[in-house]
Amino acid sequence: MTTVLQSSGRPAQRKPDTMRDLERRMVAHLAAGGTTDFTNGTMSVSVQEYTDPARFDIERRELFGKLPLLACLSRDIARPGDMLTFDVAGPAILIMRGQDGRARAFLNM
Repeated sequence: MTTVLQSSGRPAQRKPDTMRDLERRMVAHLAAGGTTDFTNGTMSVSVQEYTDPARFDIERRELFGKLPLLACLSRDIARPGDMLTFDVAGPAILIMRGQDGRARAFLNM
């Protein structure tokens, strides 16, 4: 259920949108020139939102440092002795397949 506010300011519950409702709303937003459910008009976002190094560090810590990430697939280290490093989200991690066939990951130091 999605919570919306009534004119009184109190939360009101509404039924989940059907696919048809979502399609109609999307077409209406496109016809209105790019509006969304979140704003009455077109929003602009500063380029700094995408290029600021301090913001990137915060996002890396909050998004990539606190949630599990997919580093590779089993087929990427299919045979015993296969290894790779994953360093996209911070400190490099060495991922390898041991001689016993088990996959292991280590902080690459």
